[in-house]
Amino acid sequence: MFFGRSDEIPSFIPHSKISSAVQDLIEGAQRELVLVTPYFKPWNHLQNAIRGRLEARIPVALIVREDEVTKTAAHLQPFAAAGAQLLCLDRLHAKLYLSEQCAVLTSMNLVETSALNSWECALQIKASDSPTLFKQFEEQVKAIRKSAKPISSGGTAAAQPVAVAPTPKPEVNLILHFGIRKTDLKPEMVEARRTYPRAYEPWGDEELDAVAELARRRLDAETIARLLGRQPSSVERKLKEMF
Repeated sequence: MFFGRSDEIPSFIPHSKISSAVQDLIEGAQRELVLVTPYFKPWNHLQNAIRGRLEARIPVALIVREDEVTKTAAHLQPFAAAGAQLLCLDRLHAKLYLSEQCAVLTSMNLVETSALNSWECALQIKASDSPTLFKQFEEQVKAIRKSAKPISSGGTAAAQPVAVAPTPKPEVNLILHFGIRKTDLKPEMVEARRTYPRAYEPWGDEELDAVAELARRRLDAETIARLLGRQPSSVERKLKEMF
């Protein structure tokens, strides 16, 4: 029995294979990737795997321990710049790694010394083999993600998401600024996000204000869409509603 009543049994991963199992999970993610790790100092192969998902326009969320944010900032920022969602949670101790098809519950942080020098253990749950357990794992990760706070672009925990400046500048990374929240996607939405990383995100008042300000600066719909990571047609509809 695991995570409640179920006859499904997760697979045990021995110490020597945990790093490769986590990396396989990351590289196999096709719709979403959530990495819950109190401490984060990834080794080169792991960095490349995460970066590969971001380059493929797969939504990636990294959740770390709140009191480690400042120490971890240098390792987090390259992924933030590439479009990853950065979150933190007070007293975080769980190490949970999740894609849409596989989950790993482990004692191992995503830290090179843990992978190389520490004795760790892990359990793997595949959605195809253990759907009930996988769903329960997924719900736990969602609960952690919901309780976590955004990390500001300066590498500190923010009590609330960073607000858009009244006059946003085109050079600001607005994709990172507004973030990626919607992860329950239909296949056509997943395909759209390969080109437009924030396609089908709900529109908020702050983002609409940013669209209006950028339009007043005489930026066209295609440029605004690129800055926001959205589809040009979606931005065009909003501009028609505004002006």
